[in-house]
Amino acid sequence: MLNIASFWDEQHWLPPGVTWADLEQFKKDGGRIPHLSDLWIVLPIALLMILIRRLFEYTIGTPVANWLGIKVILSEKSSQTTNFFFDFRMPEFQNWRNVKFWKIT
Repeated sequence: MLNIASFWDEQHWLPPGVTWADLEQFKKDGGRIPHLSDLWIVLPIALLMILIRRLFEYTIGTPVANWLGIKVILSEKSSQTTNFFFDFRMPEFQNWRNVKFWKIT
């Protein structure tokens, strides 16, 4: 049985020697305690970093790579991997003596 009182026990959530009363006193003294809503700032920062990366790739990275002679080489798809994942069929188990297992090479 889940005991709700033990869920909020200080030993689970706070460092040793700190109590909930200490946090309330800290708040009364003008300290700021983080809240879950503080995590919303992560989304705009992440989008800004993606935008900066894209701008760098198109304005600086690609021209410098071309100037240095670095070319994009696309790798070919492995036919074994493609066949294994997309052409997979279950073997028929009517006759157990003729069961064939996949051999991965």
